[in-house]
Parts: sequence; C-alpha cells; structure tokens
Amino acid sequence: MGHRLILTLILVATCCPRTGADETAAWFAKLADHPWVPGQIIVGFEEGSDIDGSRVQRYEPRVRGSRGLRHGAVAKNGVGPSHPLARVRVLKLGRGADVLDVAETVRRIPGVAYAHPNYFVVPAYDPDDSLFATEQYASAVIRAPEAWDITVGRSGVLVAVIDSGIRLDHEDLQNGAIWVNDDPVNGIDDDRNGFVDDVNGWDFINNDQYPWDADGHGTHVAGIIAARTGNAIGIAGLAQVTIMPIQVFDGPHGTWEALAQAIFYAVDNGADVINFSGGGFGGDGLLERAVEYAWQNNVAVITAAGNHGTDDVIYPAAYPQSITVGATGPDDGAEVWSATGPHVDVAAPGVSILSTYARYADDYQTSTGTSMAAAHVTGLVALMVTVNPDLGVEQVRRLLQDNAVDVADRGFDESTGAGRIDAAATLASVPRDIVTPRVVHDQGRNTFPYSGYIDPRSDSSSGDAVDYGIDTLIITFSEPVRDAGAAAGQPLSANAFSVTGTSDALPTVAAIDASDNPTVYVYLSASLPVGQWTTIVANVEDLSGNRIEPHGNLGPDRDEPDRVDLGFLPGDVDQNGNVDPLDLLRLKRMIFGQFDAISGDVFDYADLNRDGKVDPVDVLEFRKMVRGQRPATQRWAGQRLPDRP
Repeated sequence: MGHRLILTLILVATCCPRTGADETAAWFAKLADHPWVPGQIIVGFEEGSDIDGSRVQRYEPRVRGSRGLRHGAVAKNGVGPSHPLARVRVLKLGRGADVLDVAETVRRIPGVAYAHPNYFVVPAYDPDDSLFATEQYASAVIRAPEAWDITVGRSGVLVAVIDSGIRLDHEDLQNGAIWVNDDPVNGIDDDRNGFVDDVNGWDFINNDQYPWDADGHGTHVAGIIAARTGNAIGIAGLAQVTIMPIQVFDGPHGTWEALAQAIFYAVDNGADVINFSGGGFGGDGLLERAVEYAWQNNVAVITAAGNHGTDDVIYPAAYPQSITVGATGPDDGAEVWSATGPHVDVAAPGVSILSTYARYADDYQTSTGTSMAAAHVTGLVALMVTVNPDLGVEQVRRLLQDNAVDVADRGFDESTGAGRIDAAATLASVPRDIVTPRVVHDQGRNTFPYSGYIDPRSDSSSGDAVDYGIDTLIITFSEPVRDAGAAAGQPLSANAFSVTGTSDALPTVAAIDASDNPTVYVYLSASLPVGQWTTIVANVEDLSGNRIEPHGNLGPDRDEPDRVDLGFLPGDVDQNGNVDPLDLLRLKRMIFGQFDAISGDVFDYADLNRDGKVDPVDVLEFRKMVRGQRPATQRWAGQRLPDRP
C-alpha cells in the first residue's frame, strides 16, 4: 500500500471557550477515577513464544479466563498467526482482583511482552447549540482558499475517521465522501479481509458492520475534513477526499481494545490518513503497538492534545510517533484549556467550529475543542497526500512545523508547538519529487550484469564475454541522475562510480556513456576477475537533488539500491558456487534437454561456439575453456566463488 497517513485526534470539545476549562477538568477527573475496564487485562506475547492465555492462568490464579481479540484479520484464512493482533489476549480476572497488581505479575511471566489494564478512551465534548457562526472563520485563518488553488483533494485519498461513527446519510457527506468497500451486505466476506459486509467500515465497540453515529462527534469531525464543496448546501470541508468510518465509542467511552483494533483495520485496509478522536490514560502496551504499526507502515498518527488545560499526558497523544495538535481561537492565540506539553507539535483553530452533525440528515452544529483543531490538521495532511502520496510521517511533521505561524511564545512553546498551521504555505512546500533514485535490479532486463551470481554467456550472442570476460556494464537507474552534489545541469560523470570487491586486483571505472541516462554504460579498466565478487557503487542523485540511499551491503542475496554485486564464475553450470566435473555433466544433460538453464536461455548458456545450435561440439568447447585451452580470461577449473558480500 505504499505510503499512508493516520491522524489520531483527541475527542475533547467543550461548549464554549470560557466555560470549557471547567467542564473538561471535570471530564479529566472522571477519567482519573475510572481509568480502565473493571476486571480486564490486555496481554501481548512475544513473537515465537509458546505462552498463551490458558498458560497464564497456571501462573496467576486470579486470571479466570481469556479470549482473543474480535478482529477479523486475526482469524482470516491465510493471515492467522502472522498478524500482530494474533499474539494479544484479553484476560478476565476474578471478582475483587487488583487489576494493576495482576497486570504486573503477568508482565513478569517469560514470553509476555506487555500486560496492562484495558484502558478507557472517552469522548468529552459538549456542542454549542446556538449555531451563531455564519461563516467558517477557521478556513480563512489557516489560508485554506489559497491552498485550494494548489489542490482541493481527490477521492482516491482515504481518511479513516476513528470516532463515534458517522451519520452516513448526511446531506453534506454524499457524492463520494463516504468509503464504499468492495464488500456488499450479503453475508459473505467478498474482499476477504476478515470482516463480513464491511461496506462502509466497522464498529469495533459493538463488533458489527454498522459504524453509525448516535453521538454526533464523529460526524462533526468528518465534516471538518471532507464535507462536500460546490453543492450549495452546508459547509466546505478542507479536503475533497473519502472518509472511512470506524466506530470505537458507544455512549460515554471506548476502550484500548477497540481503538487498537481500529488502527490495525485502517492500516490494513488502505487508509492514507486516519483520524481518531479520543484519549485516555495508559502508556506502553497494545495501543502503542498499534501506533507503531501505523508508523512502520508510513501511516502518521496525529493526535489532539486534549482539553484539560494542563501538561498531564493522555494517549495516544503522548506517543512520539504521534503528531499532536493544540487549539487556537478566533483571535489566533493559544486557548488556556488546550492541554500543553513538549509533545504538542502544532496548533489549529478549535473554537466554535461549524460542521456537520448527526441528529438528522441536514444537521449542523458548532463545537469547540482540540478535536476540531486536529480535524483541520487531518484535512491539511489529506491535501498534502493528494499532492505527494509518497510523503513520510516525519516529512509531514516537518512540513507542518516549518510552515506554521508563530502565534504564542516566540519559537517552540508547549501550547501551540511550532505554531498554528498555514495550509497554503505548507501545501506550497510539499515537494513534488521526494523519491530517491535507485538501481533497477530486474534480472538483467535493463541492468546487466544484475546483482547476484552471473554467467557471462548470457551477455552477448557473440560469445566475446566468455572468451575475453566482462569489462562493460549496463546500469539502469529508476530515474535520470547526476553526480551527488553536482550543480543543476551538470552531466553524470565517471567520478560518480567506484569499485570494491573480494579480489586484490580490481578494475577501475575508466569511462561511462550516459547519453541514454538513466541507462548508463560503465566501462571498466579491465575484465571482472573470475571467481570473485566485484561491486560497482553509484554515488548519484536525481535531478531534484534527492540522493541515492547509501545502504551499503544489506547482506547475502539482498539487492541494494546504490550498487550492483557481480559474482563472476564462468563454467559453473549448476550455479553452486564452484566449477567441478558435475558442471560438465550438467552441460551434457542440458544439450539433450534433460536440464534447464538456471538463468537465461539454454542457447545463451550452452551454445558456446555460437553457431546457433546446442550440440556435442559445445561439450568440447566447454572442456577447452575449463582447462584454459581456449581463449578465456582465466582457467575456470577449481574456481570457487566466495560468499556474496
């Protein structure tokens, strides 16, 4: 799935900027009093461990039962134990058991990666019912209209909104705004993703295919991101993209179990951006693994800081992989109720934001909170992904911060991070080309010889490579290149290439022909040494200045993006790394159609005298070459190729 982005936001909206601090403080205190699901522990097992839920019960008698996660991909045919969630169990404790004490005991069992309570994540917002807003001031503040001159988004960008669900029939969330998966409601898992009939997403709190919003918050967030424009009704969403509805709240709260499964679902089903609205206490464990999974799949997790007005951290906002958002108001200043801390990356408008709502199909409300602020960042990132689908998580973070407007303390501050987002400046700064060049390793179709063991007989129909060795290479890059660090317009030169290897007598790069760049002919000062590995290293960059990644050797049988490894051993017909009498037998069998060439065409491999046919005369030619009696670079017999570098 290439590069995707997940935006996680904290569902914390208050009724108005003046009373919001008191109300969210009460919410924060309530969460502190009841931070987890009573009588449950989530435990994750290390990969390869033979420990499971039933064995945990033998170690800890206060554990009375266990179950796996209700995530379709865990039990999906062909996926099963390979999915990270297959190593997670929810333990049920006996009446009166101390949840934290049992979790600590279970955590010390060999083979257990983590154990912790099943923390609550809660919605904590109170919508402003006055509908006093007559225009969307936030769009003007962040310069969205100027950004729309670059792009308004596209339907192919998929934003998963992990929240209270979405009112799917809302008038301003039509015309492609809602994801339609290739899994219609027919009782069959048509797309084989482990979830039956998830045509519009999934409800992980009720474990069904109906992510319908009975609360309003998810619909509000979705409207900020992707309400339709140009339809003469309602509001204008920040990005004309597609929303994947995922529900993790049902009434006053959700759980880490539901939230983590939702993140995995979003990533596994192709979300480019994910928007989660909730938060709770906790730390490491299952939710952290879910955020890491998204990050590892190049899906950024962007969270809202929270509305409690202090530096007390909530999760997933505090994870370093998250991009965390604080709130500003109509005066473009930091709001006192917006949570603070060094993990806040940027800020966005979050006061009295008008958007779609869920009481009826043409409902609109204004709401206040860092949820709304983070939704604006979600929409902006969706526009960024539209411009460049290959953006990485840290590139997104850096672009947001580098182009933010300083609206609080000079420089970085713990209320607004790097500042309030500027959609126009950020979008204008998104590089159109960020992909680094690489050597195309394609089994000799464009780059020859290609990385790995080679036999020179497939190099030319003339047989010259067999008689005189290989001294010319063809290297094809993924795009036109120039010397690394060269000025614009400078041609590629031989200085961009170097030679290393296992031989004491290595050739050098004498010249190149880059007239067909990105296909480059590299001329060596001498033939490749027989029975050795020779590596040609390219130190180049593309015409946008993106330098080839100098990975070095990645290990045996790994094709590196910046080099070609050439193992030159003519006569090794069975390609076992040495030339011995069996190779003559293999060649004879090849002549009579009893042995196929391991690489290349049989004629290229066995027609040694290049007369257009494979016959016993080629066996005589092979014997001469092995003994060094026919012109060749070296005697072949007894040569053994060392391990590939």
